[in-house]
Amino acid sequence: MKLIIEQLKINGFGKLRDRFINLSPGFNIIFGKNESGKSTLHQFVGAVFYGFIKPNLKSTRFFNELEQYKPMEGSEYRGYIIFNCDGKTYRLVRDFSNRNYLLFNDLTNENLTLKLSSIIQGQDAPGNYFFNMDYNSFRNLIFIEQNHRKMLSEDWKGVQHQIRTINLMNGEGISLEKAISYIQEKQKEIGSKNNPMKKYGYLENKKKNLLLQKVNLENNISNQSNFFIEKLSLEDEINKISEQLSATNIKLEKLRESQRNLLVQEKNRLESQIKLKTDTSNRIKQYSLDIKDEIILSDAKEHILRLEEKGFVINQRLTQLNTMIKNNGNNFSTKELLMDFQKFNMFQQKKEEQILLKKSIKKLDILFITLFFICNILFVLYFFSQHKIFIIPVIVLNILFLFFALYIIFRKKRCKALFDEAFYKEEKELLEKYEINFTQGVTAEEQLKAFFEMNQKASYVEDLKKEHAQIESLLIKNQEALDQQRMDISFLYSKYQVQTEEDLICIFSEIKNLPKIEDEIKNLKKEWGYINNLLTEVEQTNKIIVSPLFDMLNSDHLEEKKEFLKEQLKEKELLLENVKGKLDISTVVFTELEKIESDIEIIEEEQSDLRHKLEISNQTIDFLNESARELENKFIPKIIDDASPLLEIMTNGKYKKLLLNNNFDISLKDEKTGECFSISQLSIGTQEQIYFLLRLAVSEACTENNYPLFLDESFVEYDEQRLFNIFSILKKISKKKQVVFFTSKQRDIEEISKLESNINVINI
Repeated sequence: MKLIIEQLKINGFGKLRDRFINLSPGFNIIFGKNESGKSTLHQFVGAVFYGFIKPNLKSTRFFNELEQYKPMEGSEYRGYIIFNCDGKTYRLVRDFSNRNYLLFNDLTNENLTLKLSSIIQGQDAPGNYFFNMDYNSFRNLIFIEQNHRKMLSEDWKGVQHQIRTINLMNGEGISLEKAISYIQEKQKEIGSKNNPMKKYGYLENKKKNLLLQKVNLENNISNQSNFFIEKLSLEDEINKISEQLSATNIKLEKLRESQRNLLVQEKNRLESQIKLKTDTSNRIKQYSLDIKDEIILSDAKEHILRLEEKGFVINQRLTQLNTMIKNNGNNFSTKELLMDFQKFNMFQQKKEEQILLKKSIKKLDILFITLFFICNILFVLYFFSQHKIFIIPVIVLNILFLFFALYIIFRKKRCKALFDEAFYKEEKELLEKYEINFTQGVTAEEQLKAFFEMNQKASYVEDLKKEHAQIESLLIKNQEALDQQRMDISFLYSKYQVQTEEDLICIFSEIKNLPKIEDEIKNLKKEWGYINNLLTEVEQTNKIIVSPLFDMLNSDHLEEKKEFLKEQLKEKELLLENVKGKLDISTVVFTELEKIESDIEIIEEEQSDLRHKLEISNQTIDFLNESARELENKFIPKIIDDASPLLEIMTNGKYKKLLLNNNFDISLKDEKTGECFSISQLSIGTQEQIYFLLRLAVSEACTENNYPLFLDESFVEYDEQRLFNIFSILKKISKKKQVVFFTSKQRDIEEISKLESNINVINI
């Protein structure tokens, strides 16, 4: 919602008469000297929207203001404001003499007063509807007067009220304080037990009177207590006799039921034992036959398993023999193979000796080079120095070097002698004899060695063939035995009418559950004899004890007891009638006593209901206050976020963060040191600036809509820099909402003109 005041018409209000003032949507300055009526005009706006409320209501403007602004020369005490709200233009007319207002659509001249009155429920404050706040919130948030630059504790209460009204009541103009006040008024109507003028106290007083009457009646009744006690005694005896009669009947039924249950249980137990004996006998007969088949199956399975294992071994051996016969069919004689293999091993040993000799010669070559190098060094030293000390080492080392050279030559000749041409020729002939080819990755020696190992068994080929024939005969016999065992198992399949071995195993597993069948038979025979004896004893007991007892209870004894009890009951009833005749006088007293007790119960129920209502109302008030506090805690960060940018502009970046706690105590944060401190440590002028900025931030946070902002001589004590900063802020605000600034200082107009050229200046 956006509200813009377009025109003010004052017929008569204070010292102002017949004035028309037109306002623009942006920045407006109403300029005039002191005592020219600026503050009066400022008050006129609030009076038209909210009127002058009677002083007997809470949170009101006082009645003397109505007289204060009454025109001195008898002019009409009235005026109107034309304003635009959400695209519609309204004319609000206020006649202060009779405290009435009229609302019109300014374009169609339609009277909307009754429609608005139904919405605000007859209140004398259209501002509650258009600004969505009461008069206290209006003065605190958008109607800042000359003497309210600071925010006092009363102002904070108005701000808190507005926060609660907007947030807790969803902005519908419902007052939280009024809601709590309404609940408290209802609590006062209930009252307490000490106040007889209220409902609860009245009930408490009535209850005390009834209790007093009850005590008096009980005292009267105590005079006839003997008759009353006798009446109660007779009634008690009658009840006891009736209880005895009922107990006798119950015992009789229980005894009959117990006999029936005993006989039925014994009958069922005997039948189950007989059935168990019959089933067990049949199972014993079949067991002796089935257990033999189970042994046959077990033996057959074990025999088949052994035969299959033996067949597997035989087949393996046959396969092995076939392979050996195939691989050893055409080979050299064993003696020749052994001689060639020994010759081959001799070649391998010589090759290993040559490798070791070459390694030792290589080490000697390294040592020879080292000695040669040392001799040359000593010779050079001797040549240049001509010292005798070097001549002996040089001669000794040269002699050693000579012998060492001869030794190396000898070793190399010996290494060469190990592998002469005859050796290599003989090795080549051996390889060609066994047709060994040089293949990649495998040496000729390795191939020949494998060949020798494979052919060492050539002399056993004939023996292997003989063994092959014997094993084939054994395999045939094993297969015949295996077929016989499988035929035995097939016979068992047909006998027990099953298809698989698993079904047959399940049948035999059931048979195995009877390992102690002989002992079971003996125990059943013993138990059967015990049951027969017990049945005989039960029948005898029933004939001797139970049957006569039931006969006695069902016949003359029970009837005589019943008749005796009935006669006693009649006698006691006659005595009771005599006692009641004597107590006829006190019947009325008893009736009245019962009525008093009933009235006391009704009063106590009503008091309990009232106490419950008081408890619920107290809980409701606590809930509303707690909810309001939670909303304030959520609302304060928004106020801080709105005020901090304005603070940075106002203080030229010296302070950037404003802090506000739940009690609305204000403090600042020093950006350099990071410390927080109260604004009471600042100058009065800076404090006033901060209070003003906080009003703007609270107004922005609490009024979600763009309502006009009215300022009356709010910057009188500001210096030029502070004035420039505050007007920069107001210029920014005027882009969103209407600003109306009342001033008597020409410098204010000059400072604003530096920032904004499009200003509506009105002289009064």
